[in-house]
Amino acid sequence: MLSSSSVADPVRILLDAQVRHASKLVGYANIAVAIGVAMEGLEIAYDAAEWWKRRKRAKRERSALDTLADVFPAGELTQPTESHSKEPRWIKRFLRIGLLVVVVGVVSEWRCGERLEDAHNAVHAYDIGKLTEADQKAGAAKDSADAVAKEYDDLLDKYTKAEKELIALKAEHSARRLSSKQKEKLRQRVAAFSVKTIRLSCINAGDEAFDLMKDFVDAFGHQNSPLKLEPWRTGCDRIEGVGAAHFPPIGIHAGTARQEDAVILLKALVEVGIDKKQISSQTASDTNVLELVIGPHAQWAP
Repeated sequence: MLSSSSVADPVRILLDAQVRHASKLVGYANIAVAIGVAMEGLEIAYDAAEWWKRRKRAKRERSALDTLADVFPAGELTQPTESHSKEPRWIKRFLRIGLLVVVVGVVSEWRCGERLEDAHNAVHAYDIGKLTEADQKAGAAKDSADAVAKEYDDLLDKYTKAEKELIALKAEHSARRLSSKQKEKLRQRVAAFSVKTIRLSCINAGDEAFDLMKDFVDAFGHQNSPLKLEPWRTGCDRIEGVGAAHFPPIGIHAGTARQEDAVILLKALVEVGIDKKQISSQTASDTNVLELVIGPHAQWAP
C-alpha cells in the first residue's frame, strides 16, 4: 500500500486512526467467534466426560455379573446397555449463548471487515491524490525552471553578442599595436623562412598605420630576429585611383620563390591575433621578394 508521511497532515492522521479503529473491531469480532466456538465445544467435552464415566461404570457392572455367573450359572446373561444421560439445562443454555456469540462474531467480522477495507481504500486514494498533486507541482516547477533557464540562455546569448560587438567596436576605434609577446612570437615563427629577408611598407594610411609598421620593424629588425630587414620607408605611400580606398588592412606580397614563406607569415599573423579576413595575399613581380604592406585600420581578432 502506498504511504506518505503523516507529519503535520491532519487528514492523513484521521484516516490512519480510522484504519486502526476498524482493525480493532475486526480483532474483537475474531475473539467473539473464538469464544462462541469454545462455548459450543463445551458440549463435546461434557459428552466425552459422561461417556468415560459410563464406560467405567459398565466395566464394573460386567465384572460383577461375571462373578455371579460363576457362582449361579443361569445361562447367558444379557449385557447391560448404555443409557445416555440427559444433558443438564445449563449445558443447553451455554450452547445457545455460544451459538449466538458465533453468529454475532461472524456478522461483526463481515461488517468490520468492510469498514477496514473502506478505510484502507480511503488511505490509498488520499496517498494517490497527494502523489498526483506532488507530480503536478514538480511538473509546474520544472516548467518554471525550464522557462528561467531559457530566459537565462537568451540573456547570455544577448550578453555574448553585445560583448563581441563591444570588442569589435573597440578594435575598430583602437590603434593597432603589437605587444612584446606578439613580436617575440612573430620572430619565432618567421625563423622557418627559407629566405631570411622581408620588406615592410604602408599605403593609404596615416600615423596609426605607420606606428603599426614600426612595430613590425621592431619585431623583424630586432637583434634577436632571424630575418634581415630590407630598407623601409619613413612614411606611408598614397595610391590614387580605382580600388585605392579598399586597400586591405594587411597585405602580403610574395614572389613565386617566396610562396612557402608567405604561408608561414600568414599563419604567424593569425596566431598573434590578426583576423584572417583582414589579410590579403598577392603575387609580386619580383620572384624573391616578400613584402608585408600595412593598409588602413584593421580589426584585430578578439
